[in-house]
Amino acid sequence: MKLKSIALAAAAALCLFAAPADAKTIVNPDGSQPLVHWAILQSSDGQMPAMQRMAAENVAPYAAKEDGTYILYGGVDKANPNIQRLLEIYRDEAAYQVHRGSEGFRNYQIARATILEQLIIMEADPFMLESKDAGTGTTVRMHYTVVRPEALDAYKAALRTMIETSMDTEDGTLALMATTEKKHSNIFHTLEIYTDDAAYDAHVRSDAYRTFVETTAPMIEEENFIENLPTKITLSDKP
Repeated sequence: MKLKSIALAAAAALCLFAAPADAKTIVNPDGSQPLVHWAILQSSDGQMPAMQRMAAENVAPYAAKEDGTYILYGGVDKANPNIQRLLEIYRDEAAYQVHRGSEGFRNYQIARATILEQLIIMEADPFMLESKDAGTGTTVRMHYTVVRPEALDAYKAALRTMIETSMDTEDGTLALMATTEKKHSNIFHTLEIYTDDAAYDAHVRSDAYRTFVETTAPMIEEENFIENLPTKITLSDKP
């Protein structure tokens, strides 16, 4: 009887360990949409690691304490390591201004001044911002997709189905976040976070993803895939 109890306890513990984290939609506590934009930074040649260290030392400690700063996720372009793209999500404009006005962010601006060559802030609208409750990802992919205007509704339906299915069934798919440009609702920018390369490979081999690609291929005018250098993103527990 004792051995049986131990076996049952071990099985229960194994199930608990293997259970995937629940997925959540990033929205404000009142159900309204958060403020979303992309920041594209270009450093002088070879200086992106230094700029990342400056952000980690100055911005990260303050952002962690800012209730209205939900997400600062991104990656460094593998094809051009002088470029970093960040998806930034805040509760609202006021929360964004609190973030920008923090002592840490001001120190970061001063520190990076001599190595920052270009900064572009692109305002975006959230389409689907889906994330697991917890986890750490090392593989980040981004997509830039221009959809034919007449196919926009059909594309959105297919994208929504793929994201929902992938988040529900793939343990290694930690976040799938799709946004559209504020000035061009048919241009999509997506951020994808996976536990590792194997999880990413499993995602692109899945039935849901292959069906999405086959269905939407005729709807797309232009598409670029961005592979990022390996990184480490621990999912935010905010809001």
